[in-house]
Amino acid sequence: MNKLRKFLQLAPGERRLLAKAALWLSAVRLMLWVLPFHRQKSLLARLEQPTNREPENDPLLPERIAWAVELASRYIPRASCLTQSVAAKILLQRAGYAAALHIGVAKDEKGQFQAHAWVENGGRILIGECQLEQYAPLYTFGSLKTASPITLPAGKPGNAKFYSTNYRCPQR
Repeated sequence: MNKLRKFLQLAPGERRLLAKAALWLSAVRLMLWVLPFHRQKSLLARLEQPTNREPENDPLLPERIAWAVELASRYIPRASCLTQSVAAKILLQRAGYAAALHIGVAKDEKGQFQAHAWVENGGRILIGECQLEQYAPLYTFGSLKTASPITLPAGKPGNAKFYSTNYRCPQR
């Protein structure tokens, strides 16, 4: 009941944004469970098409979208970093903002394979943890229509210098 009260106290625009984020997170989560990759890719290419408008005149909208996706993801079962990143990318692009979805890989201390996804807009990381130095960049989906491999920086993969100079996490 307390969470419902907090939701109702939000401004109408924030409630709509949170509802959109929850719907997109649910749709993306379902899509990742049931569709093969080639169908996911073609569906996402259609879904990420921007609406026929310029980016809204709200410089904080990308951060508000990230806030809504992160908050709504707490209530969507198994909303992983990939689910959140894809949903955020769709919302950003449909609002007219450029977004890049990055996927990186690493091995944990036990030697187990780990993967992580994050979204960047205008040089800022909007979705994804800030501990990116442990992940070697694998792919960047500037547009989900085409994937382009990232050129690894000199040195070993996961080079902290590369991330500290190229990726900035927004201050929250």
